[in-house]
Amino acid sequence: MKSASITIFAILIPYALYGQYKDIADTIRIDEIVIRSTHLTSAVDGFKYLKIDTSVIKDYSLENLSDIISENSHIFIKNYGPGSIATTSFRGTGAGHTQIYWNDFNINSPMPGQADLSLIPSAMIDGIYIFHGGASMLLGNGGFGGIINIETKPEWGKKTGIIGEFGAGSFGKYSEIIKIRTGGDRFQSATKISFTSAENDYPYLNSVSFPEPVTEKRLNAGLNQKDFMQEFFFRKDNSITSARVWYQVTHRNLPSNILMSRTEGSERQTDESVRATLSKNHYFRNTSIEASLAWFFNRLSYINDPAAIDSRNNTSTFFTRGKLETLVNEKTRIIVKWNNEFNLVNSNNYTGHKTRNISTFTAIALKPFSKRLNASLLISEILDNNKLLYPDFSAGMEIRMSEINDRNLKINFSRNSKAPSLNDLFWNPGGNPQLKNEYSYSGEISFLSKSNILKSLTLNTEITLFTSRIGDMIQWVPGEYSYWTPVNIAKVNTSGAESALAFIYKMNGFTMKLNCEYTFNRSYIADANADVSSGGQLIYVPVNMFNGGIKLIFRNFYAGCNTSYTGKRYTDADNLQYLPGYTVTHLVTGFTMNKGVHSFSMSFKAENIFGKRYEVVAYYPMPGRSFLLSVSYKFGR
Repeated sequence: MKSASITIFAILIPYALYGQYKDIADTIRIDEIVIRSTHLTSAVDGFKYLKIDTSVIKDYSLENLSDIISENSHIFIKNYGPGSIATTSFRGTGAGHTQIYWNDFNINSPMPGQADLSLIPSAMIDGIYIFHGGASMLLGNGGFGGIINIETKPEWGKKTGIIGEFGAGSFGKYSEIIKIRTGGDRFQSATKISFTSAENDYPYLNSVSFPEPVTEKRLNAGLNQKDFMQEFFFRKDNSITSARVWYQVTHRNLPSNILMSRTEGSERQTDESVRATLSKNHYFRNTSIEASLAWFFNRLSYINDPAAIDSRNNTSTFFTRGKLETLVNEKTRIIVKWNNEFNLVNSNNYTGHKTRNISTFTAIALKPFSKRLNASLLISEILDNNKLLYPDFSAGMEIRMSEINDRNLKINFSRNSKAPSLNDLFWNPGGNPQLKNEYSYSGEISFLSKSNILKSLTLNTEITLFTSRIGDMIQWVPGEYSYWTPVNIAKVNTSGAESALAFIYKMNGFTMKLNCEYTFNRSYIADANADVSSGGQLIYVPVNMFNGGIKLIFRNFYAGCNTSYTGKRYTDADNLQYLPGYTVTHLVTGFTMNKGVHSFSMSFKAENIFGKRYEVVAYYPMPGRSFLLSVSYKFGR
């Protein structure tokens, strides 16, 4: 009865996302060539995915990927504070179960097996796609919760354009962005440069280190980040070649929890990376072929003077990828993909150099059985260091429930697997080379509806129920010799509901977008070994999350408000200790002036306007009220 009540509650309280409803993509027209479809979203029949609207990405141009995701999706961001690490919990899974991709290449570090979203500036992003559950297997394995794919893409036909943006905010935050695009129908060049610095010396109430609460300033939390991205795109009548390079370096001090005292600079970290890719797509009448190469290098240096830690880690990852997509007949499309990933790690936390090679072969079939029924089937095989794993698969179907109204039902089921990270296997001390691969079985059903209530009013709704059973899930626990070690938990169950509602009203140059979202997530250890207790909600996985917002646009002016609620998060496996839920509200307003090829914009954002005191992670206080002012100039059409 309790379970039924929760399900009804999840359905009756819907949620919505600004990015939930997709813009119409630019169409590339090539004489005498028929390109049926080359984007992965064309292969998600029966699966759920989300495209973050490009206008939303522009609103966060001076922030990072974690800010966009936390305020525009139902993914929980485990945030240690401004300038510190931000990771994901997608549908009750851990950070390593969300794979982060850049133009279809996995950028998760092979050492911890996860990515820090705070290091990905929004200024480097043109598009964001979020693939939920089994849909993640379109890109790769291991995304039990899902996959976030960030894209950069050409703008064919546009001439030279320059964008310069400057921002200043509370607690010593400064940002500068320069973007230059040039080219025409055959050649495109895109250059992006971003600088960000912040002191993050915000005040907070320390109520645990003294007999009486004392207001202090956050110490040792400053950062300095630089990004440079260069892209070239070449287009012929039947092919597109792209070359990209992304260099990034971040120096940051890491604040400790408020139970400990740290002097300025005593704990610090440098993250440096180079990502380079080369891809070529060749198009025939009913077939397309893609070949890609990539090299990712990451250097991480972590120094903790009080603990006498000097950790130095270098990783190189080499990708080789091929893809064939063909239309077998008028009703059947086949996609065959092969991906090889070779990791080379040099770390003073390992015993010697470590390498790993993972090859993945994937076959996808898509078939419309009628005007109302589409189906897809995916089979994936992994070769991990010459060891053939149990095959993975996903199957989905999408039913159009009415030819008049846009109402669809999606149903899917999948098996997914994930190899342990290199830290899980080789970290010294604590690594466990005997770990098994994790695997999951998941199912999902979604109902989507888009209705034009009036000529000027659109209503979009979505309801999703999901469940997943994760076997041999890896968790680090205290070991026998005063250090932690990873073990395989027997079984973890996750289930929940996601619901969405959005009103979009347009009339005489005025637009109103009203959105609200609710997420219910139950995630617990169903069967465990002697090292881990079972039955309780997983730590730092909120059961309830709510997000609501309104945005008003009148000609060149706009204003918006967003309020989000995050429920309590347990901080121990027995669910005896927890952080209380919190609600934060943000306001934003701005305007744009256009004159010929010149455009001037200004925006002002007030975050946490009610000064709510809260912690996402225990003993890591978040800032109170803060402000951000940005000014932007654009030349070109």
